[in-house]
Amino acid sequence: MRRQRKFDKSILLLAIIIIAVIGTVLFLVLRFRSDELSETLKDGKPIATAFLVSKGDSLLFTEIFFYDPGTSKAAILDVPGETGSIIESIKRIDRIDVLYKKGKPQAFLRKVESLIGNPVRYYIELDLADIERLTDLLEGVEMFIANPIEIKQEDRLILLPSGSIVLDGSKTSLFLTFEDAAGDSDLDRTGRNQKYIQALLERIGKMRIYLENEDVFRYFQGYVKTNMEKKSLLSFMKEMQKLDVERIVFQRVLGIMREVDSQKLLFPHYDGKLLKETIKQTIETLASTEAGSGDELVISLEILNGTKVTGLASRSAQVFQSFGFDIGYLGNTENSDVEKTIVYSTSPDLSKAQKAADIIRCRLVSLMPEQGIPKGQQSAADTTAARADVIIVLGSDFDGRYCKD
Repeated sequence: MRRQRKFDKSILLLAIIIIAVIGTVLFLVLRFRSDELSETLKDGKPIATAFLVSKGDSLLFTEIFFYDPGTSKAAILDVPGETGSIIESIKRIDRIDVLYKKGKPQAFLRKVESLIGNPVRYYIELDLADIERLTDLLEGVEMFIANPIEIKQEDRLILLPSGSIVLDGSKTSLFLTFEDAAGDSDLDRTGRNQKYIQALLERIGKMRIYLENEDVFRYFQGYVKTNMEKKSLLSFMKEMQKLDVERIVFQRVLGIMREVDSQKLLFPHYDGKLLKETIKQTIETLASTEAGSGDELVISLEILNGTKVTGLASRSAQVFQSFGFDIGYLGNTENSDVEKTIVYSTSPDLSKAQKAADIIRCRLVSLMPEQGIPKGQQSAADTTAARADVIIVLGSDFDGRYCKD
């Protein structure tokens, strides 16, 4: 009979020690490893995050949030679902939101990236039902409503008064989805959507300490669907405490509506080149550390068409609006034979005029003469409107986008 080999307990002890060491190492690696978003914010590099708001499986609206951690400045770009583009997977021109799949928005986001010419690495999906719960968790969001809103719901009439008001979850949902009987403009709807994202981010920043509580954070994480890891999401929330809310720049995709296969689609101006250029300059502006108040960031323009080309001032206004300029007045000059475009500054500081000139590659930048704009370049209409920061007189060298040599 063979003698049974005696079990060596030291081997078991060694195995337990090895497992414990491996477990400890893994725990420490997972606990202290740096995630991509946290490192990006720490390095002061800009990030882009998509907020995708849906109702059921339908995408209601998309807002791209650009943020620069070095300056705490941000911009919000509205990307309409009806934006037209070639959809490679179905080999036809269609709305970009046909690519959206709830819970799997990657294909849709890749298309958005190609349109704006900038990566969008992170996303936060919010269903309308979850927005109600999230808003209540945040104890409401503060919104400014310019005009009172009356919403009829079954046998009830809900009034949202004008002014600054804190909306609870159900009223936030109504605010985002109601349709004015008189007819809402796309600009009105876009404005509401962007103001909501602004208010949400501000509230997250203010409530950050409360949200970091494990019990509360569990609910918060359940209401937002995101590709951010827990550590990334916490870093994002912390960063929102620094967000310069009052100076957020609001932008939208500008273009022309065309009918394709019995549906109206929005095609960005200049085959999308203007949109990409706008985003590039926006990101550079957010990174700028130049001091200035919120009012100084907005440059008002007066644009006069000095040519025989009908609608040239209006076309140029769309270009400037896409870059965040405020259009105070559009008109024509007394004469329509202006050859060279010129940009006038109404103040001794030429910097605002130069910024406007750079947009259209105009080389002629000048202080407003003491006696006013030269005869022939003056507005053909009598106007008592206050002078804008910058006056642009368009000449025949302007092709609708740039000044040509």
